[in-house]
Amino acid sequence: MSKANISIDYDDRLDHIRIIRHALLIGLDSYGEIERIINAVDIRELYGKEVAGNLKPKSPTAGDSGEAIGEFAQALRLLELMEREVSEMHNQ
Repeated sequence: MSKANISIDYDDRLDHIRIIRHALLIGLDSYGEIERIINAVDIRELYGKEVAGNLKPKSPTAGDSGEAIGEFAQALRLLELMEREVSEMHNQ
């Protein structure tokens, strides 16, 4: 497999980082909303109020929310590191 010479300028790199960060924040916000709805369904059921199965949201992490939040945080930290490195390279 040959490697192509791809050159991305400073502004493009920063734009790519911002786009990825924005997408991660949308995902994190959506994840939080799903968890909020799951909790509301659980509370209703705790008080004996049935919720139809087709109205119950499925957890995107299959119940491992702590790890999912950690992965979002790690991805955001890596973007911060990448942004810092891009800025340092640009300032040299």
